[in-house]
Amino acid sequence: MFLQNADGSWKDELVALMGEGSFEDFRDRQTSADIKTVAKASLLTLAGVKILKSKFPDNHKEWKLVVNKAYGFLKTHNPTKTKVQLEALVADTVTL
Repeated sequence: MFLQNADGSWKDELVALMGEGSFEDFRDRQTSADIKTVAKASLLTLAGVKILKSKFPDNHKEWKLVVNKAYGFLKTHNPTKTKVQLEALVADTVTL
């Protein structure tokens, strides 16, 4: 959670924590065409949300506000997408 910026986006350091060599390596591993086209900050944020939801589901109360802030960032930077569409992108993001 210390990797989240004040605007809700996630920092580049997330790439190293995921064990990726570079952001480009991480983007190349994505299988969804929709995800391959999102901006770097949005993709990192999608990955951060995916990690929290998939790796720490029992800690929902602890990361709920962090995830809500991330969705706020994603909505601002992807205004044509609904929350349901953003959640689908989170689900499609390939992480660890």
